[in-house]
Amino acid sequence: MPLWTRASHGSATSSIRTVHLLAAGLWLGGLVPLGWLLRRARTAQQDAGVLVICDALRHFSQMGYVAVALIALTGAINSILLVGSLRAVLATPYGRLLALKILLFLAMVFVALVNRFHFGPRVGRDAAALGALCRTVGLEHGLGLCILVVVSVLGIWPPRLA
Repeated sequence: MPLWTRASHGSATSSIRTVHLLAAGLWLGGLVPLGWLLRRARTAQQDAGVLVICDALRHFSQMGYVAVALIALTGAINSILLVGSLRAVLATPYGRLLALKILLFLAMVFVALVNRFHFGPRVGRDAAALGALCRTVGLEHGLGLCILVVVSVLGIWPPRLA
C-alpha cells in the first residue's frame, strides 16, 4: 500500500473504526466471562468466590472505563464523518438508526454505572447484590447484542440517504 494511501482520510476513518470495534469487542466480549464468573460464584456461595468476584469487578471496571471512553470518542468522530450533521441524523433512515444505536449505548453505559457504583460495592456485604449484579450484567450484555443487530443493518445501508 503506497504511503499516500495510508495517510489519506479513508485510512484515518479506517483506524478510527478499528479502535471503535476493538473497544466495543473488549467491553461486550468481556461481559461473557464476567457473567459466567458471577453465576459460578452465585451458585458456589463461598467466601473465596466473592473475593475473586470483587477482584474481577475491579479489573473489569478499569478496562470498562477505557473501552467506553474509546467507544464514545471514536463513535462521535465516525458519526460526524459518516453522517455529516445533526440534521442528517434526524432526517435520514441511516441517521435515525444511528440515533437508536447511540441510545442503546447510553442505556448500556447507564446499566454499567449502576453495576459499578450500586451493586458492585455491595457484593461482599449483601448476598442479594450478587444475584442482582448477575442479572444486570446479563441486561448489559443483552443491550450490547441489540447494538450488534443495529450495527449489522447500518453496515448494509449507505450513510447519507436523503
